[in-house]
Amino acid sequence: MCQMFQFSPCVKCTGHRRRMDARTYSQHIAWTAVTGILMANLFFQVTGSLQCYSCTEEGDSGCSSANTSVIWCALPMNICTEYVQTISANSFTVTRQKKGCGLGLDTDYSTVTSNDVIYHTIHIRACSTSLCNNELPSSTETRPAHTTTDPAVPNGMECYSCLSFSKDQCSSQNAEKMKCTGNMTRCYEGNVTVSVDDDDSSKPIHVKTCAMNNSCTTRYSLLTKHAMISQQGSCCSGRYCNGPVSSIVPTTSTITTSKPNSQVPCSSVSHLSLMLGILIVTIVL
Repeated sequence: MCQMFQFSPCVKCTGHRRRMDARTYSQHIAWTAVTGILMANLFFQVTGSLQCYSCTEEGDSGCSSANTSVIWCALPMNICTEYVQTISANSFTVTRQKKGCGLGLDTDYSTVTSNDVIYHTIHIRACSTSLCNNELPSSTETRPAHTTTDPAVPNGMECYSCLSFSKDQCSSQNAEKMKCTGNMTRCYEGNVTVSVDDDDSSKPIHVKTCAMNNSCTTRYSLLTKHAMISQQGSCCSGRYCNGPVSSIVPTTSTITTSKPNSQVPCSSVSHLSLMLGILIVTIVL
């Protein structure tokens, strides 16, 4: 009887403990399900339903298929954007391309600007369906031949020539040498910066070439519908006088409008939602 009297409470404790474990497990499952639903709802609220291709190329194949990613656009961004710009000087051509999310209306825009030193084209496109920003060709556009009566014969002047995102590529050790023709009797050295809408991350493109005397203005800027083109530089006299690395400070100009290519809101909101989700799960567990 004593043994039975001592054994009975143990059976009751074991049964009570099993019921408590089952209740705790059920609560854990329920809270986990609720947390998952809340996190999924939060994710779709902050990202919306629009997906866009994302990449930035600055002469480094950054918009090749291997380097292009797909992102969710953070609300209120409602369009996918892409642009391709090409700058040519002499026989050199560089291309900058960018894809991402944006805010605004569907639009297509193209423009061409040129002077005696550079030839610049830009194409901008915005669309409102997922993964639609993959239409603009990434091929470069070369500068058309000059239509001038001035004979393109060497005039005795010789200069360094380059066009590159890298300043080192325009050093006298890496730049090419060219014979100036016609009335291009001076050597030019400068840089060009093109800002598309809010794109304050644009890198200057360094230029060295032959130039006419009236092309040697130190600063030049042009505001188009969607872009700011800034050029600064100087000329010198004497063969290969534009060889040393220039002390010209790159120009960075921006247009204060909406931010069609900015992906910071998407990244920031995604990190916030992830941290919130981790906090909720930690509290539940």
